[in-house]
Amino acid sequence: MGLHVPKKLSVAGVDDSVIAQIVWPQLTTCHRPIGKMADAAVSILLLEGQEQRPSSLHLEHKLIVRGSTAPPSS
Repeated sequence: MGLHVPKKLSVAGVDDSVIAQIVWPQLTTCHRPIGKMADAAVSILLLEGQEQRPSSLHLEHKLIVRGSTAPPSS
C-alpha cells in the first residue's frame, strides 16, 4: 500500500517477544510481566472464599519504544 513505517504509519504490539527486536523496523511493544501475572492469578485463586483475597491487583507494565513508532506529524 506504500505506507512507510513509522513515517506514515506507527505500529505497536504487546508482549515484547524476541521477534519484536528482530524485525525491521524494531517493533514498539508493551512489556507485560507474564510470570508475575501467572503467579498472582494462582495466588488469588488459592484465596477463593477468604476475606484477605484482593479485589484488584496492579502489576507494572512497561512501554518499550522502538523504531516502529514516531511522534505525530505537525
